[in-house]
Amino acid sequence: MPQNELSKTELEIRKLELEIHSLAKSDRRDRLKFVIDFIQGLSIIVGVIIAINEFVLKDRESENQKSKVTLEYIQKVSDKEIIAALDSLKYFRDISYEMPVDDSREDSLFQSISLRFDKATIRLSHYYNVLHEGIVSGYLDKNISNAFLAYDVRETIEVLSELQSRHGGLQTKRMTPNYKRFKGLIEFYIDCYRINGEKLKEVPKYDLDSPAY
Repeated sequence: MPQNELSKTELEIRKLELEIHSLAKSDRRDRLKFVIDFIQGLSIIVGVIIAINEFVLKDRESENQKSKVTLEYIQKVSDKEIIAALDSLKYFRDISYEMPVDDSREDSLFQSISLRFDKATIRLSHYYNVLHEGIVSGYLDKNISNAFLAYDVRETIEVLSELQSRHGGLQTKRMTPNYKRFKGLIEFYIDCYRINGEKLKEVPKYDLDSPAY
């Protein structure tokens, strides 16, 4: 075989070897890039999963904390001061009904009740004001509060409504108690029992000078 042909053959072989080597290197680079991309993608997925888990766990922890705080607060409805305040409200209701309508002493009676009303019922009204604001702000759990306090709030609303009815409900010439302190109770009651429409007219008012609901 001529020397020049042999050299040409060898060159072809060399060229083929270089191409194979180049392809091998390229294949290794592609495989390495695939592995790197896979690892990067996996790390992103793992990061997202961790973030979601932390969010869910923190959210769950926050909800548990809200439930705990709510349960602790609603138990205060049984505190002696709040019970005494409710008893005072009932007393004002009862004594207002003991006096006959149009009795000459009516104005004096309602003046006496009005002057004592704020101080005697402040713990009760404050309790429901804080409860209502806590629910509105998201600090206290609405469903737990409704479930545990539905009976208590209905009882208090009935007493308040009866007292308002005794002096005509709306502002009259005689002095009337400061019902604005019970805004939280009334708003909580409306929300708790989902009262709307015509039924709102049966709910006691915290502002006697304002129009009907």
